[in-house]
Amino acid sequence: MACQKSVFNLCFTSFLILLLTGCGGGEGSENASPQVPQPILNAPQNVEAVAQDAEISITWSNDDSVESYDVYLASELEFDFENYSVYENSIRLLDVTSPVIYKPDDLSPLYRVVVVAKQGSLEIANSDLITVAPRYTDQGDTVLDLQTNLIWMKCAVGQEFSQAQNTCLGDPARLSHTETQTYIDAYAPEFRLPTESELITLVYCDSAKPRYFLTDTEEQCEDTSQDASIYSPLFSGNIFVDISGYRSSTIYDTSHGAVVYTRVSFGRIGGKSNIQASEPASTHVRLVKK
Repeated sequence: MACQKSVFNLCFTSFLILLLTGCGGGEGSENASPQVPQPILNAPQNVEAVAQDAEISITWSNDDSVESYDVYLASELEFDFENYSVYENSIRLLDVTSPVIYKPDDLSPLYRVVVVAKQGSLEIANSDLITVAPRYTDQGDTVLDLQTNLIWMKCAVGQEFSQAQNTCLGDPARLSHTETQTYIDAYAPEFRLPTESELITLVYCDSAKPRYFLTDTEEQCEDTSQDASIYSPLFSGNIFVDISGYRSSTIYDTSHGAVVYTRVSFGRIGGKSNIQASEPASTHVRLVKK
C-alpha cells in the first residue's frame, strides 16, 4: 500500500506542475518583465532654418503628443545625428520646443539641421535634414555676407526682384565693362563691380569640395551635382544665360592696347577665374557694395 501511495503522490505532484506551467504559473513567468510598447510619434513637420544677423532660427510645428524635442546641427555634408559628436561644429540642443535660436561660432560653412521628437528620454522620430547658411542675412533685394561684410544684389543686372515670389524674374543681361559702368551711374550709384577676389567668395559648392564657399581665385568646385555654383535659396531665378561667368573689375592685361578683365565661373563647376575677352565683349554682371 505504501508503494501505491507513493506512486499516487508522485503522479499528483507532476500533474500540478504541468497545470501551473500551462496556466502561466511558476517562478520564471512571475518575474518576467512585461513588454512595454514604444510610443508612436510623428516626425516633426514644417521644419525651417533661417539665418539672420549671425543667428540660426529653427522652427517647426509643435505636436501636443510630443513631450519635447532635440535639435542637432553640424557643418558636414554627410551628417548622422545619432553620432553627432564626431562631426565638425556639431551640437545637440536638448529638450527644446519651437522656436530655437542658435548662434554658431563659425559662420563660414553651411550647416545641416535635424529635429527629433521625444517621449520622456527616448528619441522617437526625426525630421529630414535641412540646410542653412548663417553667413548670409536676407535683406530683401540684397544679401549681406557676414564673412566678408559685402552686400550683394540678390539679382543679376537685367533681372527684377519679386518680393511676392521671393525670386529674381527675367534673364540676366550681358554687358561690356563700359555698359556696366553706365548702368551703375544711372540706376545703382551706391553699387560697383566686385573684384575677382570678392566675386570668388560668392561661389557655392554643394559637394563641400574643396569647401562650401570658395575663398581663393585658384579654387574650383569638385564632384558637384548643381546646375549653378551659387547659393540658390537666396540667389534664385535664372543665374545665367549662355555664358556662366560674372564680370569682375580686376584687370588681367592691358599690354596689347585693349583692357582685358577677369571673370569667375558660376556654372556647375564654379570658381577658378578665367580670362574675359577684351572690351567690348559682354558678360553677366552681379553688383556689390560694402
